[in-house]
Amino acid sequence: VNKIKERLIAEGAVVDDATVRAEMKFNRGINKQGVSVGSSGGGQSSQMSFATGRPRDPMFYWRENNLPYDLSKDEELKKIRAFCSEEHEPILMADFTFKPIGEVKPGEMVIGWESYQTPSGKTKTRLVQTEVLATLKREAPEIVEMTMDSGKTVRCTPDHKWANYAYSPSVANVEITRQTIDERLAQQELRLDAAILFESGHKPKQVSEKLETPHNTVKTWYQRWKRGESLVSDRPWANRQAHLEWVNPEVGIHVRRVAEPAVYDLTPEQQIAAAYLAAMIDGEGWIDKKSRVIGIAQSRSVNPDVCDAITNALETVGLPHTVTSSTANNGTEMVRWIVRGDDAENTREATIRAINILPSVKLQRSDFHESLLISNFGAEEIVTSVEPMGPGIVVSMQTGTG
Repeated sequence: VNKIKERLIAEGAVVDDATVRAEMKFNRGINKQGVSVGSSGGGQSSQMSFATGRPRDPMFYWRENNLPYDLSKDEELKKIRAFCSEEHEPILMADFTFKPIGEVKPGEMVIGWESYQTPSGKTKTRLVQTEVLATLKREAPEIVEMTMDSGKTVRCTPDHKWANYAYSPSVANVEITRQTIDERLAQQELRLDAAILFESGHKPKQVSEKLETPHNTVKTWYQRWKRGESLVSDRPWANRQAHLEWVNPEVGIHVRRVAEPAVYDLTPEQQIAAAYLAAMIDGEGWIDKKSRVIGIAQSRSVNPDVCDAITNALETVGLPHTVTSSTANNGTEMVRWIVRGDDAENTREATIRAINILPSVKLQRSDFHESLLISNFGAEEIVTSVEPMGPGIVVSMQTGTG
Protein backbone atom coordinates (compact mmCIF):
# COMPACT_ATOMS: atom_id res chain seq x y z
CA VAL A 1 0.00 0.00 0.00
CA ASN A 2 2.77 2.43 0.92
CA LYS A 3 4.63 1.68 -2.32
CA ILE A 4 1.50 2.41 -4.35
CA LYS A 5 1.00 5.68 -2.46
CA GLU A 6 4.61 6.71 -3.10
CA ARG A 7 4.30 5.95 -6.82
CA LEU A 8 1.01 7.87 -7.16
CA ILE A 9 2.47 10.86 -5.33
CA ALA A 10 5.51 10.79 -7.63
CA GLU A 11 3.13 10.87 -10.58
CA GLY A 12 1.45 13.95 -9.14
CA ALA A 13 -1.76 12.33 -7.94
CA VAL A 14 -3.66 13.51 -4.88
CA VAL A 15 -3.61 10.38 -2.78
CA ASP A 16 -6.19 9.22 -0.29
CA ASP A 17 -7.34 5.76 0.78
CA ALA A 18 -10.00 5.67 -1.96
CA THR A 19 -7.36 6.35 -4.62
CA VAL A 20 -5.16 3.56 -3.29
CA ARG A 21 -8.03 1.10 -3.13
CA ALA A 22 -8.96 1.92 -6.72
CA GLU A 23 -5.37 1.37 -7.83
CA MET A 24 -5.17 -1.96 -6.01
CA LYS A 25 -8.51 -3.05 -7.51
CA PHE A 26 -7.20 -2.16 -10.97
CA ASN A 27 -4.01 -4.16 -10.37
CA ARG A 28 -5.99 -7.17 -9.20
CA GLY A 29 -8.04 -7.01 -12.39
CA ILE A 30 -4.87 -7.16 -14.51
CA ASN A 31 -3.52 -10.08 -12.47
CA LYS A 32 -6.65 -12.12 -13.15
CA GLN A 33 -6.49 -11.65 -16.93
CA GLY A 34 -3.17 -13.40 -17.53
CA VAL A 35 -0.54 -12.52 -20.11
CA SER A 36 -0.54 -13.71 -23.73
CA VAL A 37 2.72 -14.84 -25.27
CA GLY A 38 2.69 -15.52 -29.02
CA SER A 39 4.92 -18.08 -30.73
CA SER A 40 7.69 -16.66 -32.89
CA GLY A 41 7.28 -19.15 -35.72
CA GLY A 42 4.44 -20.03 -38.03
CA GLY A 43 1.37 -21.89 -36.98
CA GLN A 44 -1.03 -21.40 -34.17
CA SER A 45 0.11 -19.15 -31.30
CA SER A 46 0.16 -20.42 -27.73
CA GLN A 47 -0.91 -18.73 -24.56
CA MET A 48 0.69 -18.99 -21.13
CA SER A 49 -0.59 -17.55 -17.87
CA PHE A 50 2.11 -15.74 -15.92
CA ALA A 51 -0.16 -14.28 -13.26
CA THR A 52 -2.91 -15.79 -11.18
CA GLY A 53 -5.74 -14.46 -9.12
CA ARG A 54 -4.87 -13.95 -5.49
CA PRO A 55 -6.87 -13.42 -2.29
CA ARG A 56 -8.15 -9.88 -1.87
CA ASP A 57 -6.90 -9.93 1.71
CA PRO A 58 -3.11 -9.18 1.56
CA MET A 59 -2.72 -10.77 5.02
CA PHE A 60 -4.16 -14.09 3.82
CA TYR A 61 -0.88 -15.95 3.39
CA TRP A 62 0.46 -14.71 6.72
CA ARG A 63 -2.67 -15.85 8.54
CA GLU A 64 -2.39 -19.21 6.79
CA ASN A 65 1.03 -19.49 8.44
CA ASN A 66 -0.52 -18.69 11.83
CA LEU A 67 1.64 -15.62 12.14
CA PRO A 68 0.27 -13.23 14.78
CA TYR A 69 2.79 -10.46 14.15
CA ASP A 70 1.40 -7.03 13.38
CA LEU A 71 2.84 -6.75 9.88
CA SER A 72 1.78 -3.14 9.49
CA LYS A 73 4.68 -2.21 11.77
CA ASP A 74 8.27 -2.20 10.55
CA GLU A 75 9.55 -3.35 13.96
CA GLU A 76 7.39 -6.46 13.78
CA LEU A 77 8.74 -7.30 10.34
CA LYS A 78 12.28 -7.00 11.71
CA LYS A 79 11.42 -9.57 14.38
CA ILE A 80 10.56 -12.11 11.69
CA ARG A 81 13.93 -11.67 10.04
CA ALA A 82 16.01 -11.38 13.21
CA PHE A 83 15.42 -14.85 14.64
CA CYS A 84 15.72 -17.22 11.67
CA SER A 85 17.67 -20.46 12.02
CA GLU A 86 18.43 -23.05 9.35
CA GLU A 87 15.52 -25.50 9.15
CA HIS A 88 17.49 -28.46 10.59
CA GLU A 89 18.78 -26.65 13.69
CA PRO A 90 17.50 -28.34 16.89
CA ILE A 91 15.04 -26.76 19.31
CA LEU A 92 14.79 -27.84 22.97
CA MET A 93 11.17 -28.92 23.48
CA ALA A 94 9.24 -28.67 26.76
CA ASP A 95 9.63 -32.42 27.38
CA PHE A 96 13.43 -32.00 27.04
CA THR A 97 13.65 -33.73 23.69
CA PHE A 98 15.07 -32.00 20.60
CA LYS A 99 13.30 -31.35 17.31
CA PRO A 100 14.49 -29.58 14.12
CA ILE A 101 12.98 -26.09 14.04
CA GLY A 102 11.54 -26.85 10.60
CA GLU A 103 9.34 -29.57 12.16
CA VAL A 104 8.03 -27.52 15.10
CA LYS A 105 4.34 -26.64 14.77
CA PRO A 106 2.18 -23.92 16.35
CA GLY A 107 0.61 -25.20 19.56
CA GLU A 108 3.64 -27.26 20.59
CA MET A 109 5.51 -26.43 23.80
CA VAL A 110 9.19 -25.50 23.81
CA ILE A 111 11.74 -24.20 26.31
CA GLY A 112 12.12 -20.42 26.19
CA TRP A 113 13.09 -17.81 28.72
CA GLU A 114 11.66 -14.72 30.28
CA SER A 115 12.91 -11.77 32.32
CA TYR A 116 11.66 -11.12 35.84
CA GLN A 117 12.31 -8.80 38.76
CA THR A 118 13.81 -10.13 41.99
CA PRO A 119 12.58 -8.74 45.35
CA SER A 120 15.69 -6.55 45.43
CA GLY A 121 14.78 -5.02 42.07
CA LYS A 122 17.35 -6.85 39.92
CA THR A 123 16.39 -8.09 36.46
CA LYS A 124 17.12 -11.77 35.84
CA THR A 125 16.21 -14.36 33.25
CA ARG A 126 14.90 -17.88 33.74
CA LEU A 127 14.00 -20.83 31.57
CA VAL A 128 10.29 -21.50 31.15
CA GLN A 129 7.95 -23.67 29.15
CA THR A 130 6.22 -21.65 26.44
CA GLU A 131 3.80 -22.30 23.59
CA VAL A 132 4.74 -21.87 19.95
CA LEU A 133 2.31 -19.30 18.53
CA ALA A 134 3.59 -19.23 14.96
CA THR A 135 6.31 -20.38 12.61
CA LEU A 136 7.41 -19.01 9.25
CA LYS A 137 9.56 -20.89 6.73
CA ARG A 138 11.27 -18.95 3.95
CA GLU A 139 14.30 -19.07 1.68
CA ALA A 140 17.06 -16.77 2.89
CA PRO A 141 19.57 -15.35 0.41
CA GLU A 142 22.41 -16.10 2.83
CA ILE A 143 23.03 -18.49 5.71
CA VAL A 144 26.12 -18.42 7.93
CA GLU A 145 27.66 -21.10 10.12
CA MET A 146 28.91 -20.01 13.54
CA THR A 147 31.63 -22.11 15.16
CA MET A 148 32.24 -21.83 18.90
CA ASP A 149 35.47 -22.35 20.80
CA SER A 150 34.10 -25.71 21.97
CA GLY A 151 33.79 -26.86 18.35
CA LYS A 152 29.99 -26.66 18.34
CA THR A 153 28.32 -25.11 15.30
CA VAL A 154 24.98 -23.52 14.48
CA ARG A 155 23.55 -22.20 11.20
CA CYS A 156 21.40 -19.09 11.00
CA THR A 157 20.84 -15.88 9.04
CA PRO A 158 23.56 -13.19 9.24
CA ASP A 159 21.21 -10.83 11.12
CA HIS A 160 20.09 -13.44 13.69
CA LYS A 161 19.90 -12.06 17.22
CA TRP A 162 21.57 -14.22 19.88
CA ALA A 163 21.33 -13.79 23.63
CA ASN A 164 24.50 -12.06 24.81
CA TYR A 165 26.12 -14.01 27.65
CA ALA A 166 27.90 -10.84 28.81
CA TYR A 167 24.72 -8.71 28.88
CA SER A 168 24.35 -6.58 32.02
CA PRO A 169 21.05 -4.74 32.60
CA SER A 170 22.85 -2.28 34.89
CA VAL A 171 25.26 -1.39 32.09
CA ALA A 172 22.41 -1.23 29.59
CA ASN A 173 20.69 1.40 31.71
CA VAL A 174 23.67 3.70 31.14
CA GLU A 175 23.82 5.43 27.78
CA ILE A 176 26.72 3.85 25.92
CA THR A 177 27.95 5.84 22.95
CA ARG A 178 30.44 4.86 20.28
CA GLN A 179 32.83 7.44 21.74
CA THR A 180 32.58 5.80 25.16
CA ILE A 181 33.33 2.37 23.68
CA ASP A 182 36.29 3.75 21.73
CA GLU A 183 37.62 5.39 24.89
CA ARG A 184 37.41 2.08 26.74
CA LEU A 185 39.26 0.29 23.96
CA ALA A 186 41.96 2.99 23.92
CA GLN A 187 42.35 2.60 27.69
CA GLN A 188 42.72 -1.15 27.18
CA GLU A 189 45.55 -0.60 24.68
CA LEU A 190 47.22 1.87 27.04
CA ARG A 191 47.26 -0.64 29.88
CA LEU A 192 48.69 -3.29 27.59
CA ASP A 193 51.52 -0.92 26.61
CA ALA A 194 52.16 -0.17 30.28
CA ALA A 195 52.43 -3.88 31.12
CA ILE A 196 54.97 -4.38 28.32
CA LEU A 197 57.05 -1.45 29.62
CA PHE A 198 56.95 -2.76 33.20
CA GLU A 199 58.16 -6.16 32.00
CA SER A 200 61.06 -4.51 30.18
CA GLY A 201 62.22 -2.82 33.42
CA HIS A 202 60.67 0.66 33.14
CA LYS A 203 59.66 2.40 36.35
CA PRO A 204 56.22 4.03 36.83
CA LYS A 205 57.62 7.56 36.31
CA GLN A 206 59.22 6.55 32.99
CA VAL A 207 56.04 4.81 31.86
CA SER A 208 53.98 7.85 32.84
CA GLU A 209 56.14 10.09 30.67
CA LYS A 210 56.24 7.70 27.71
CA LEU A 211 52.48 7.11 27.67
CA GLU A 212 51.57 10.65 28.73
CA THR A 213 49.40 9.23 31.49
CA PRO A 214 49.00 10.62 35.06
CA HIS A 215 51.67 9.28 37.40
CA ASN A 216 49.20 8.15 40.07
CA THR A 217 47.27 6.10 37.49
CA VAL A 218 50.46 4.39 36.32
CA LYS A 219 51.49 3.71 39.93
CA THR A 220 48.19 1.88 40.50
CA TRP A 221 48.79 -0.19 37.37
CA TYR A 222 52.33 -0.94 38.53
CA GLN A 223 51.14 -2.20 41.92
CA ARG A 224 48.62 -4.50 40.26
CA TRP A 225 51.28 -5.72 37.84
CA LYS A 226 53.68 -6.53 40.72
CA ARG A 227 50.93 -8.58 42.39
CA GLY A 228 50.65 -10.64 39.22
CA GLU A 229 47.27 -9.22 38.24
CA SER A 230 46.37 -8.63 34.63
CA LEU A 231 46.04 -5.00 33.59
CA VAL A 232 43.76 -5.83 30.68
CA SER A 233 40.54 -7.79 30.54
CA ASP A 234 40.65 -11.27 29.07
CA ARG A 235 37.12 -10.61 27.78
CA PRO A 236 37.48 -7.30 25.94
CA TRP A 237 34.66 -7.99 23.52
CA ALA A 238 32.27 -8.99 26.31
CA ASN A 239 33.13 -5.91 28.36
CA ARG A 240 32.52 -3.48 25.54
CA GLN A 241 29.27 -5.21 24.50
CA ALA A 242 27.73 -5.67 27.96
CA HIS A 243 25.04 -3.09 27.18
CA LEU A 244 23.67 -5.23 24.31
CA GLU A 245 21.05 -7.83 25.18
CA TRP A 246 21.19 -9.30 21.65
CA VAL A 247 24.17 -9.70 19.33
CA ASN A 248 24.56 -10.67 15.67
CA PRO A 249 26.86 -13.46 14.48
CA GLU A 250 30.44 -12.19 14.52
CA VAL A 251 33.78 -13.49 15.71
CA GLY A 252 34.31 -12.80 19.39
CA ILE A 253 30.71 -12.63 20.61
CA HIS A 254 29.82 -14.49 23.79
CA VAL A 255 26.66 -16.57 23.43
CA ARG A 256 24.70 -18.76 25.83
CA ARG A 257 24.47 -22.54 25.43
CA VAL A 258 21.53 -24.09 27.29
CA ALA A 259 21.93 -27.75 26.38
CA GLU A 260 23.90 -29.91 23.99
CA PRO A 261 21.58 -30.88 21.11
CA ALA A 262 21.50 -34.64 20.75
CA VAL A 263 19.81 -37.35 18.74
CA TYR A 264 19.10 -40.27 21.02
CA ASP A 265 19.41 -43.13 18.52
CA LEU A 266 20.92 -45.87 20.67
CA THR A 267 22.67 -48.92 19.33
CA PRO A 268 21.34 -52.34 20.44
CA GLU A 269 24.19 -52.54 22.97
CA GLN A 270 23.31 -49.10 24.35
CA GLN A 271 19.62 -50.00 24.54
CA ILE A 272 20.45 -53.02 26.69
CA ALA A 273 22.70 -50.89 28.92
CA ALA A 274 20.00 -48.20 29.24
CA ALA A 275 17.37 -50.78 30.23
CA TYR A 276 19.76 -52.23 32.82
CA LEU A 277 20.43 -48.80 34.34
CA ALA A 278 16.71 -47.99 34.40
CA ALA A 279 16.05 -51.19 36.33
CA MET A 280 18.84 -50.38 38.79
CA ILE A 281 17.53 -46.84 39.32
CA ASP A 282 13.99 -48.11 39.95
CA GLY A 283 15.27 -50.74 42.37
CA GLU A 284 18.49 -49.43 43.98
CA GLY A 285 18.48 -45.77 42.96
CA TRP A 286 17.14 -42.41 44.05
CA ILE A 287 16.13 -39.14 42.41
CA ASP A 288 16.77 -35.72 43.97
CA LYS A 289 14.52 -33.59 41.79
CA LYS A 290 15.56 -30.27 43.31
CA SER A 291 19.29 -30.73 42.64
CA ARG A 292 18.64 -32.86 39.49
CA VAL A 293 20.68 -35.72 40.98
CA ILE A 294 20.15 -39.24 39.66
CA GLY A 295 21.91 -41.83 41.79
CA ILE A 296 22.40 -45.57 42.27
CA ALA A 297 23.73 -47.33 45.37
CA GLN A 298 25.11 -50.86 45.60
CA SER A 299 27.25 -52.99 47.93
CA ARG A 300 30.60 -53.90 46.40
CA SER A 301 31.23 -56.35 49.21
CA VAL A 302 28.06 -58.31 48.37
CA ASN A 303 27.68 -57.66 44.61
CA PRO A 304 31.04 -56.80 43.03
CA ASP A 305 29.89 -57.98 39.58
CA VAL A 306 26.82 -55.74 39.74
CA CYS A 307 29.02 -52.74 40.60
CA ASP A 308 31.20 -53.38 37.57
CA ALA A 309 28.10 -53.80 35.40
CA ILE A 310 26.70 -50.44 36.53
CA THR A 311 29.96 -48.64 35.70
CA ASN A 312 30.16 -50.34 32.31
CA ALA A 313 26.53 -49.47 31.51
CA LEU A 314 27.02 -45.78 32.39
CA GLU A 315 30.05 -45.62 30.12
CA THR A 316 28.26 -47.48 27.31
CA VAL A 317 25.34 -45.01 27.16
CA GLY A 318 27.68 -42.02 27.59
CA LEU A 319 26.36 -40.64 30.87
CA PRO A 320 28.97 -38.62 32.81
CA HIS A 321 29.05 -39.60 36.47
CA THR A 322 30.96 -39.57 39.70
CA VAL A 323 31.67 -42.59 41.91
CA THR A 324 32.11 -42.48 45.68
CA SER A 325 32.50 -45.29 48.20
CA SER A 326 32.22 -45.63 51.96
CA THR A 327 32.76 -48.40 54.47
CA ALA A 328 30.17 -49.20 57.13
CA ASN A 329 30.99 -50.19 60.69
CA ASN A 330 30.51 -53.85 59.78
CA GLY A 331 33.13 -53.51 57.01
CA THR A 332 30.65 -53.49 54.11
CA GLU A 333 31.75 -51.26 51.23
CA MET A 334 28.95 -49.22 49.65
CA VAL A 335 29.38 -47.58 46.23
CA ARG A 336 27.30 -44.66 44.91
CA TRP A 337 27.09 -43.50 41.30
CA ILE A 338 25.69 -40.03 40.60
CA VAL A 339 24.90 -38.83 37.07
CA ARG A 340 26.48 -35.41 36.74
CA GLY A 341 28.86 -33.35 34.65
CA ASP A 342 31.89 -31.36 35.75
CA ASP A 343 29.79 -28.22 36.26
CA ALA A 344 26.16 -27.14 36.59
CA GLU A 345 25.62 -26.76 32.84
CA ASN A 346 27.08 -30.16 31.96
CA THR A 347 24.99 -31.70 34.75
CA ARG A 348 21.88 -30.22 33.13
CA GLU A 349 22.87 -31.80 29.81
CA ALA A 350 23.60 -35.13 31.52
CA THR A 351 20.18 -35.06 33.21
CA ILE A 352 18.44 -34.28 29.92
CA ARG A 353 20.25 -37.18 28.26
CA ALA A 354 19.35 -39.53 31.14
CA ILE A 355 15.61 -38.80 31.05
CA ASN A 356 15.62 -39.26 27.27
CA ILE A 357 17.41 -42.60 27.08
CA LEU A 358 16.61 -44.40 30.36
CA PRO A 359 13.16 -46.10 30.45
CA SER A 360 12.95 -45.68 34.22
CA VAL A 361 9.62 -45.38 36.05
CA LYS A 362 11.21 -42.99 38.55
CA LEU A 363 12.48 -40.61 35.86
CA GLN A 364 9.38 -38.53 35.13
CA ARG A 365 10.13 -35.57 32.87
CA SER A 366 7.73 -33.26 34.70
CA ASP A 367 9.58 -33.87 37.96
CA PHE A 368 12.65 -32.07 36.62
CA HIS A 369 11.03 -28.79 35.61
CA GLU A 370 11.95 -27.12 38.90
CA SER A 371 15.61 -28.10 38.70
CA LEU A 372 16.18 -27.71 34.96
CA LEU A 373 14.20 -24.51 34.40
CA ILE A 374 16.31 -22.16 36.50
CA SER A 375 17.70 -18.63 36.49
CA ASN A 376 21.18 -17.64 35.31
CA PHE A 377 21.15 -20.50 32.85
CA GLY A 378 23.55 -21.41 30.10
CA ALA A 379 27.24 -21.96 29.61
CA GLU A 380 29.42 -19.37 27.91
CA GLU A 381 30.49 -20.04 24.33
CA ILE A 382 32.75 -17.73 22.29
CA VAL A 383 32.29 -17.56 18.54
CA THR A 384 35.59 -18.22 16.75
CA SER A 385 34.45 -18.12 13.12
CA VAL A 386 31.46 -17.11 10.97
CA GLU A 387 31.45 -18.61 7.48
CA PRO A 388 28.96 -17.91 4.65
CA MET A 389 27.13 -21.02 3.46
CA GLY A 390 25.04 -19.60 0.62
CA PRO A 391 21.23 -19.48 0.38
CA GLY A 392 18.98 -21.90 2.25
CA ILE A 393 15.68 -22.54 3.98
CA VAL A 394 15.29 -20.87 7.38
CA VAL A 395 12.53 -20.83 9.98
CA SER A 396 11.51 -18.18 12.49
CA MET A 397 9.33 -18.97 15.48
CA GLN A 398 7.22 -16.83 17.79
CA THR A 399 6.42 -18.10 21.27
CA GLY A 400 4.44 -16.95 24.27
CA THR A 401 7.61 -15.44 25.74
CA GLY A 402 8.11 -13.30 22.65
